[in-house]
Amino acid sequence: MVVGVAVQAADPIVTATVTPGEISVSVDRNTVGYGIMLLNDSKVDPLGAITATAGTSEVDINFTGADATYSTYIWTLAGTPGTDIYEHSATINTTETALTTSAQTLVSDLTAGASEDFTLKMYTPTTGSTETSLGNEYSTTVTLTAISSL
Repeated sequence: MVVGVAVQAADPIVTATVTPGEISVSVDRNTVGYGIMLLNDSKVDPLGAITATAGTSEVDINFTGADATYSTYIWTLAGTPGTDIYEHSATINTTETALTTSAQTLVSDLTAGASEDFTLKMYTPTTGSTETSLGNEYSTTVTLTAISSL
């Protein structure tokens, strides 16, 4: 057994570098107005595509939907419309994906500064019941989240 002997590397300093980047996504507009829609109807965003642009880092963009509300009335978001149940979807190229209340991938590996266009589409409930107030405006949100894909 050796006591009192210390071993030291030739240069005990480790140099670390970092390049800061911005993990973000921006959109060219943040409102969609579908206008008046009947029950059991669908409509694509009348203003056309929304452009999502990555910040200074490569990102995946996730999207999350939400229930639609008017006052205390709630339409539940689902993949298929039903009674007091609506569908909201996003289309990139020709692929349409129904939004859910959990995050899903909208775009993968979007390079820094690059953009991707998508359109939104609303499907109203097939029939109304206790959660449908005809003639009133329901609101919902679509949340886009950037996640580093590096």
